Amino acid sequence: MVKTLIRRDDALYRQIVLHFEEQIMQGQLKAGDKLPPTTRLAEMFGVTTDTIQQSLKLLASRGFISRTPGRGTFVRKGVHSQALALIFKRDVFTNEDVSFYVGFFNDLVTLAESESWNCRYFLVSENLFPESAANEKGLLDLKKALNNGEIRAVVEFCSNPTVRSYLSGECPVPISFSEVSVDLRDFLFQGLDYLRGRGFRRIGVLGFEMLRFDLGETLNEYEFSKDMTLSFREAGHPKKQEGYRLAAEMFAQANPPEALLIANDRLFAGAWYYLLEKGIRVPEDVAVLTHTNKGREPMSHIPLTRLEVDPFSLAREVYKEITAKIDGVKYAIQPVRATLVAGKSCGE
Repeated sequence: MVKTLIRRDDALYRQIVLHFEEQIMQGQLKAGDKLPPTTRLAEMFGVTTDTIQQSLKLLASRGFISRTPGRGTFVRKGVHSQALALIFKRDVFTNEDVSFYVGFFNDLVTLAESESWNCRYFLVSENLFPESAANEKGLLDLKKALNNGEIRAVVEFCSNPTVRSYLSGECPVPISFSEVSVDLRDFLFQGLDYLRGRGFRRIGVLGFEMLRFDLGETLNEYEFSKDMTLSFREAGHPKKQEGYRLAAEMFAQANPPEALLIANDRLFAGAWYYLLEKGIRVPEDVAVLTHTNKGREPMSHIPLTRLEVDPFSLAREVYKEITAKIDGVKYAIQPVRATLVAGKSCGE
């Protein structure tokens, strides 16, 4: 090994990372080979030990090396693997409360396989306590595959706190926790713009954790809010019965809304049932603009006016994040915008 830091247009620690990456990928350094101590590497590259530590940290986060206190730094098995592990709850395909993830899962697999990844699936319990983890087959199988160098990266979604704790603290390869979301502010503004443009002024908004920032400041940014009356109801859980309850609260008001903006498809199902049960006609008595996931439109007797979210957009963001982590590049997942699709539930 010789000192190779000659480019002045790149950070020194990244040049060291590139040096080791090339040696590992070309087979000059093989799985199990031990790297020299930090002080020796600093001498060889003519840099400080802090620079070496920064390089080794990045190499470890990308899954090229493993570092064990008291033993040293070793080249990991599996750097040539094209296997992407997907770990998730067993009920993803049967539980309506997480039905969105079916589309997300299928789109992520399709995208990854189109880029020559082999997707491997690891299913875990919905609620797993740390003391039970030793017998959780999905988690044990994942750990075994990681130890054998069979997995290049992991995508976790909709699993449980014990799995996330293991991945955060011990997983030796890059991880995405699928922390992608819908742009809720944009959703709110699009919906209010559309409803206001159709002449509605008393609008009820049903949501689940709809706004993660101060509601007052958000509405102050909305230029049309001064000539509208807005009523907000938020559910503790995104379930049908919560949608029913929130709709009942809305229409118990002295001046019920002329239009509903519903920010969750499961809340919509409950609210829609309430409207049908009470004989409230759509769109004659109240307009309805709801969130839907593309390909999974809620059941209704008329075509819905909707703000549609494409699961593929979310899958693409997660894929960009995990591949960026493998490449050692920072990538900030972007919130996904909904697309307005006109139907007949707002009187079109």
